[in-house]
Amino acid sequence: MKKTVYIAFAALGFCACNNDVILNDTLRTPVVYHFSLEASFDSQTKGVTFDADGQSISTQFESDDKIYIYNETKQAFARFYNVYNGDYELSYLQPGSISADGSSCTLTGELSFYKLDEEDEWVEVTIEGGDEYSLFYQMNDPDYFYSSTKPIPRFDYSLQDGSASSASDCDFAEATGITMTLSGTTLTVPNGIRFENLQSMFRQRLSFTKEGETVTPGTITKLTVGTINETLLFYYRPDQDDPYWAFDSFDIDDPVITSDGDIYLSLAFYYTEDSPAAGDQLVFTAIDNEGNVYQCAKNVPEGGFQKSRYYYGTSELEWQYQKVKPALTRSDGGDDDELIPDSDGMYDIYSNDDDKPAEVTISGNSMGYNFWFKCSAVITLDGNGTASSSASNNDFICADYDIAIVLASDYTIICPNYETAIWAGYYYGGLKLSTNTGREQKLTVTTNNDYYCGIYGDDNYYEGEDSSVNDLAATGFTVTRSETQENSDGTYTWVYTVTPNE
Repeated sequence: MKKTVYIAFAALGFCACNNDVILNDTLRTPVVYHFSLEASFDSQTKGVTFDADGQSISTQFESDDKIYIYNETKQAFARFYNVYNGDYELSYLQPGSISADGSSCTLTGELSFYKLDEEDEWVEVTIEGGDEYSLFYQMNDPDYFYSSTKPIPRFDYSLQDGSASSASDCDFAEATGITMTLSGTTLTVPNGIRFENLQSMFRQRLSFTKEGETVTPGTITKLTVGTINETLLFYYRPDQDDPYWAFDSFDIDDPVITSDGDIYLSLAFYYTEDSPAAGDQLVFTAIDNEGNVYQCAKNVPEGGFQKSRYYYGTSELEWQYQKVKPALTRSDGGDDDELIPDSDGMYDIYSNDDDKPAEVTISGNSMGYNFWFKCSAVITLDGNGTASSSASNNDFICADYDIAIVLASDYTIICPNYETAIWAGYYYGGLKLSTNTGREQKLTVTTNNDYYCGIYGDDNYYEGEDSSVNDLAATGFTVTRSETQENSDGTYTWVYTVTPNE
């Protein structure tokens, strides 16, 4: 396996028998426990190498694998005191006497156990025969620490790049409910340990179509992998009471795709009553260097994807739209770097002066871009007679505080995948509408939900209430809203008319 995943943990090591440490102001030599554990897995447990046929995987332990160990009974990880930085870092077991096919080994190590007490001080833990343990194979995200002094193992597969090698590196596995025999300071497991993988391994051959015809896209710059029921396991922290956190998608920037169109993934899933396998779909969204967006959705198997299984097949991504970047200017002296979107098409905009709002003009067509104002703002919308559309899963405009929308023309915002087009007052604040043309202008919004009538202002227009429509009007203006138009594609449209008072 590649070892780049493990670089940040290169300093982890074993606790030497004569490492005196200070615990609760007392200098002492910790008890070192000797581990010798027979471990194995079968061919469906963890994927390490994708075979040449692309339809199977082989598995093996390797001598530099790291296996963290947690005493469930005492709620303590194996740790060692690092005299160089004063931290209690994670220790681990390592494989030895690996079988010829790599399917079994002996895990060995000389480890001590520590945990934090009620005063948040480290205390040594004395383990006993009959204690229950969990072991975690390769479960380390090098980009994540609970704090600098309390690193904990965490599953996170988002470091993969789509290649077979990076997917193989994400072969996290666990063995739980293990009772060990203690003889002196030596621990063994009479029946050995068998690891279970947390992931499913995938090879998908991607193809692309537009209007029913096969096309060759530009270079794919981002691949988003998601599920509609938010069943992807984003991370797993095994020492927590509720260790799972599921989410809807993750991105791979500049994914590695073979000349045949193959991409390799290691994915874990967490199914609950709120995020069920029933009706779930695995969704791939690809964006090329010309801004073309392709997507496909595949029904998951009945009962969901199973741990330790290998899924291979094809995914045909259909062209959805081409991203179009709007023209932006600002007149408040703010940072022009904020007028550059991130890889998700989001503009994060701040005020140049805490006492003054940001002043930004958004002009022309927009497709697949969004704006998040982290401040109060005056936002001028100038469509130049064209529509402004948002095809992403978010508001077109979201703001933390008060915002004023100034219409320099009639303007259309389409958010077919979200419940609002403009959201003002994420923390607190309201929404006001006006024009700068001296005449009536219309703001047309389309969303996938009729609850808010397309827009939201926390202080003045919470649920699109009829009685509060004119609360949207800036001083000197009147605002009216049309009846709800229900569209055939499951979206809803409203027209807000902003008229200067005579």
